Amino acid sequence: MDVNILELYIERIYGYALNNTYSTDEAQDLSQEILLTAVKELPYLRDESRFEPWLFGIARNVTKVFRRKKAKEKTLYHYDVLDEYPDNNDTDYEKIELYNRLRKHIAMLSSIYRETIILHYYDNLSIKQISEKLNIPEGTISWRLKVARSKIKEEIENMEESALKPIKMKINIYGNGNFDGENIPFPVAYISDALSQNILFNCYEEPKTIEELAKICGVHAYYIEDSVNNLLKRQALVEEKKGKYRTDFIIWFDKYDKFYDENFLTYVKPVKDRIYNAFRNIWNEAKDLSIYKGTMKEENLFHLYTMLSICYVNNKYNRMPWRPLKIKYNGFDWNYIASYTTGKYSNHMYGFVRTGNVNDGGNTIIERITGIDGISKRESIKDIAVSACMDIINGVEPIDKEIVADLIMKGFVIKDETGKLVLTVPYISKENENKLYEIVEKYLAPLMDEYLEIVKKFASEYIKLFPKHLEDEAIRWSRNAFLGLFNKIHNYGQNNSFIEKAIENSYLEVMLNYK
Repeated sequence: MDVNILELYIERIYGYALNNTYSTDEAQDLSQEILLTAVKELPYLRDESRFEPWLFGIARNVTKVFRRKKAKEKTLYHYDVLDEYPDNNDTDYEKIELYNRLRKHIAMLSSIYRETIILHYYDNLSIKQISEKLNIPEGTISWRLKVARSKIKEEIENMEESALKPIKMKINIYGNGNFDGENIPFPVAYISDALSQNILFNCYEEPKTIEELAKICGVHAYYIEDSVNNLLKRQALVEEKKGKYRTDFIIWFDKYDKFYDENFLTYVKPVKDRIYNAFRNIWNEAKDLSIYKGTMKEENLFHLYTMLSICYVNNKYNRMPWRPLKIKYNGFDWNYIASYTTGKYSNHMYGFVRTGNVNDGGNTIIERITGIDGISKRESIKDIAVSACMDIINGVEPIDKEIVADLIMKGFVIKDETGKLVLTVPYISKENENKLYEIVEKYLAPLMDEYLEIVKKFASEYIKLFPKHLEDEAIRWSRNAFLGLFNKIHNYGQNNSFIEKAIENSYLEVMLNYK
């Protein structure tokens, strides 16, 4: 085999390493070890079709060894910017401690000051020699030395000890892209190490310099510089001002959800009772549709029809603005979104979530809805199982017994007292779905103009909570207020007996025809 095939996997191996290490610095080391081992072992691979699983098998084995080695080290970051310092043999304990602190604070300086200090005090170069070496005017060198000494003096006097704080966010992306999380890493793999997360977290509200980040994180500036350069490359950070960096995507904090929880009722009060009446009227008329109900209880059928109704009017009447996503470094239009919430408030990042498993080129889909009080989420079924579900609905015995066993194990299929297979999930044909939406039009459409104006007023205040440089992102996510306020109205109605309450720890799932 051609050893150059490894070049095609460098980026993916680096993404794998980032997922399994603490920093970009470690990820680079691990990547090199994986690729070096692969080069050594490549002559023993006989089957070229097995190259990829073989390579990632090596990656897993090398990573295990790498982790064990790192676990033996006392700390991740060593103050090794200067291996020597003046009076190395001095036995005066206080002087040695002072030198150690000096080394630490020098390491916290950004590169322009750090380099000048090292060249002058440790390499014993004069200002003129440094000027010639760096091709920078002597006056600039003198100024840098003065600023650097002032910074170090201030730090020594303050003696504020800092350490890497364990900020752990959930980072995702939204938009479009050719990623599968295995062979092609999602972009978040390159920015999810602990140091990157600390930088992104601390640069969200206000832009920060390298030195400020070094102090906040308790990590040497040259590690910060390395991570910042990676975050700039991955378009997670922007340089807002000269030498100041800011996070370029929304991090979801409690304050955003708190605004929903504490203010929604004020905004929706004029229309909420009429919306509850519409839900009830839709339910009463939808009862006459000949729908396969599975084993879903009447209480949950009410909520299923309600959620389908809300999705329908959202698709048709949501005229909130949408700012197109920019094309990223890899040629796709997407952006990051992160969450750092305590769970104290209801999460309204997406309103409620509607997902599904598609089969037969999109003919049939099993959709599930989450984010509703009382409604849980269970493990999804395989795409190939959807056709087996349709067989059961049509009274046909599915051929693949393993698929049926999996459906039974996951609760999608049960056997009745006669031993007949029964699908627990409701099924709505395209014809009945259209009839349902005709009912929805009758009762909800007359309220949509008024409701949309309420959403716009709510969103205009909501957007103000976000950093100004993320206005496009805030406007894009405020579009979800159309669903988010509906979600709040629905859950408020459940919890205050205005509408039926969903069965606790149950599921909202439905099989639909899309063609």
